[in-house]
Amino acid sequence: MWYYARDGKPVGPLDKVELLERARRGDFGPDDYVWHPDFGAEWRLARDVEGIFEFPGLGRMLGGTGGTTPNAELTRKARESLRGHWPAAVGATLVFGVLVCIIAGLELVANELQLWWASLISIVLNPIITVGYLRFHNRLIHHGEADLNELFRGFQSWLAAPIASLITAILATLWLILFLVPVGVIAFLLGARPFHVPFGHERAGGVVLFLVLLLFAYAIWIGLRYSMVLPVIADDSAAGPLEAVRRGVRLVRGHYWKLLCFNLRYLGWFVLATIPCGLGFFWAVPYYFAGLMHFYNDLKPPAE
Repeated sequence: MWYYARDGKPVGPLDKVELLERARRGDFGPDDYVWHPDFGAEWRLARDVEGIFEFPGLGRMLGGTGGTTPNAELTRKARESLRGHWPAAVGATLVFGVLVCIIAGLELVANELQLWWASLISIVLNPIITVGYLRFHNRLIHHGEADLNELFRGFQSWLAAPIASLITAILATLWLILFLVPVGVIAFLLGARPFHVPFGHERAGGVVLFLVLLLFAYAIWIGLRYSMVLPVIADDSAAGPLEAVRRGVRLVRGHYWKLLCFNLRYLGWFVLATIPCGLGFFWAVPYYFAGLMHFYNDLKPPAE
């Protein structure tokens, strides 16, 4: 049986189902205290008790500003959340990088053995460990503590993360096809026919350059459109793959330019990170991911 404290008074006893339902309704929040007989005489913050706020709708309950916070403020918050936790953040980044290398090595070996499922290794495992790394930074933001165990809690979404990534890849491919069909027609009408482009003709060369730049811009748009899908799963481990895609696309809608500018703010840091033999990435990567989770949390509509 469970109790929660509201206005200094205990409410209960409640079974776990009723407790979660009241948390879902917003009767109490992550900063309120809860008690269970297993805790002895100690009341604990609800956010520190695993499982209470891990249900569909958590992302909507813990609201943001709807994306109104300036990017400069979000990057400042990223630095603040990392202050005092840089050793843990660098360690988490190192573990994350090692896992990525291991996955790449396994895929390489599987390809050498000509195993048909070789390409599935990265398709399945990379989204899972990325969710774990995002969870690490999300916990750092909400709880103010760095828990390296979050890196491996991405496996709680062992099905949702890869399926959501596969869905976004399929949707991105379909969007690309829809883009290439009219572009091909335009190129044909302008005389820049595929495989027979008269590069000596100044007009055709300009058309080709314009189409390449347009395709590049379109690829950036697709990347931005689905950039919040995995953060949704990291924030709400109970979110299904289709729900994560829908919520991620809905959050980004109307904020493409802001999200692009946010990513450009880190471009200089990643360039500088390459100078000392790439060691700077151990600081640039957590700085970026912490900022990304701040951006995601800010995109959420205000809590009702």
